[in-house]
Amino acid sequence: MQQEPAHITSLGRTVPVGPRMLPTAADLAHIAEEYGLALSAERTRPLGGAVNGVVAASTGRGEVLVRVHRPWTTPERLEFVHDVMAQLRALGLPVPRVISRPGGRSWTRVRDRLVEVVEYVPHDRTVGSWGEVGDAFGLLGRLHSSLALLDVEVVPAPVSSYADPVEAIRMLDETETEFRSRPGHPDYDRALSARNRAREVLGRLAEHWHGVGRRLPRGLVHGDYGPGNLLVRGSRIAAVVDFDFADERERAFDVAYGLYFALDRLGDFDRTALAREPLWRYAEAVAPSVTEAELESLPYEMARVPLYWIAEAGYLPDPVGQTLEWEPHVGRAGWLVSNTDLVRRALVD
Repeated sequence: MQQEPAHITSLGRTVPVGPRMLPTAADLAHIAEEYGLALSAERTRPLGGAVNGVVAASTGRGEVLVRVHRPWTTPERLEFVHDVMAQLRALGLPVPRVISRPGGRSWTRVRDRLVEVVEYVPHDRTVGSWGEVGDAFGLLGRLHSSLALLDVEVVPAPVSSYADPVEAIRMLDETETEFRSRPGHPDYDRALSARNRAREVLGRLAEHWHGVGRRLPRGLVHGDYGPGNLLVRGSRIAAVVDFDFADERERAFDVAYGLYFALDRLGDFDRTALAREPLWRYAEAVAPSVTEAELESLPYEMARVPLYWIAEAGYLPDPVGQTLEWEPHVGRAGWLVSNTDLVRRALVD
């Protein structure tokens, strides 16, 4: 198994990386002292986490989540995210409370990693039906309306799931030599074919981006508004979580991201019209109103959602493996770009 590099240089930016890390008993003892909480390894359960190491821990003040960040998270970035979450809570959005240490700081360090403690939101499941997706998109409209009101200075996300089509092509170009150095992998040819097809789709997306995409309304967005980050309890959305990718983007990206992964998760990608009601729940709730350019761009925005991970793969220890993981999505992205009128009618008419 290849060791993860200490740094990745992407598009001129050097980002420190490192493996996901869970807190040890000694880490928990340090965190307990810093926060004035009763934490112990015996009363924790690991929850994994796609990016950060997360454990749930019982305390005398209820259950909390302890999240150990990757090396790329800076204090300034984490404080920005916590400020966003606090202001959204104050506006009535279902966002978990970030717990502060005595004295007010909302993070600490263990083994050179930043750590945050957040309230645990009781829930039964994450979003898993079209009725719940509709509720989630009504909430997304409220979320975007509230984010537009916040008084924050954006600290850009050093790592996210976003690249516009031009950036994604540059990422592929930058890692082409590294990717082509892996021909010994048994599935290399299949991965290379997927990468080449992704490049072709991105080229078509770039044409739209140069025309309409760059003029889409922009603002602060969640950045990872997929079903897995929407907690459900009973018949309601109990919380929207994981603001780690929050940044200033085109607003339609959040909408497209949520629609794409709802269709993927519910196994209904061949029935795009099922996403029509959630989209209109969003449109009814959001201010400023959805624009014609946003509706026109939705198929393009949806198509580029999964292609980010193809573009990113070349920077990772196993670029062939990640490319193969996302290979099935390349065909979907191509279909969306080839059938923009059909998809737009299914979603909007």
